[in-house]
Formats: sequence, structure tokens, C-alpha cells
Amino acid sequence: MVLVIYGGRSVIPTMTEFYDYVLSFYGADGLYPMGATLKLVKQATSTHIKILKLKGDEFAGDSIDRECVRELLMTKYKLQPLV
Repeated sequence: MVLVIYGGRSVIPTMTEFYDYVLSFYGADGLYPMGATLKLVKQATSTHIKILKLKGDEFAGDSIDRECVRELLMTKYKLQPLV
């Protein structure tokens, strides 16, 4: 994964890489598995980007965005960490 610095935040250049990044944490085989699927990650990311736009913020594809997507996966899609 290639990280780029933009406005003080590390940025993942493509959405595919961001989705893979999120799945590496919250997918079935992730560091913190929640059973997230690519479809759910795409939906949660889309929602997150819409929220950012309403706030006048930008999507950077960094760990802050990843954690916001995780929160949506938990609250909107009812995923929970697998024990």
C-alpha cells in the first residue's frame, strides 16, 4: 500500500486500496474481524463521504476515515467484533 501525504494526512490513492485497507482490519480475516464484506465497506464509505461533504470536510482515505467507516459498520449495519 502506498501512502501519500496531503494536507498533513496520509492518503491512500485509490478507493480500491481504501476498501482493501478497511477489509484488512474488519473483514473476515482482518486484524479486528467483524465480518465486513466489500459490499458493506463500499456502502459505509459512501455514507461517510456524504457526511464529510455535508460538514465541508474531505475524504483522505486514512486511519481517521477507516475508523469512521468502522463506526458506520457497527451502528448502521450492526456489525460487531467477532470474539
